Amino acid sequence: MIEDLSKEEQGMSGTVRSKLADRNLDVWIEEDVSIEYVNLCAKSLSSIDDNLIEDICKAAISYSEDFCEMVGQEPPKIEKMRDILQYVEFGSMLVDAR
Repeated sequence: MIEDLSKEEQGMSGTVRSKLADRNLDVWIEEDVSIEYVNLCAKSLSSIDDNLIEDICKAAISYSEDFCEMVGQEPPKIEKMRDILQYVEFGSMLVDAR
């Protein structure tokens, strides 16, 4: 699940594969978080349901269209729904003790 896991000053860090982003994301893990919980979070991220991905893409397309209209720009041409993901910037995953 979590790859390249290393101890940091205030927790741990590593990488995890994101099905939604279709790439590895940096993971920051706070102190006092069990590795079992971290692996559950990573598993959830890597096995996200295709229907949820489609719902996220629909929402991103709607947002893109509304935003472009608001700023007077042409929205991106989307042939397949998942094409919108190339315009989404994915950051990192934080697993905290809350």
